[in-house]
Amino acid sequence: MAWWSGKIRKILNNFEFHSGNSLTNMNSHDLQEAAADRGLKYNEDLNTAETV
Repeated sequence: MAWWSGKIRKILNNFEFHSGNSLTNMNSHDLQEAAADRGLKYNEDLNTAETV
């Protein structure tokens, strides 16, 4: 269970740019870059065109 929790926490941290704080503090270029980076990292699980 600890292994699973660690993996979920890592994924949540990778998508932290979707949080309200990041959305209000990051400029649109940085948000697009973060989305593109996550799209590449999780390519098999995400449709990158939808993410960006």
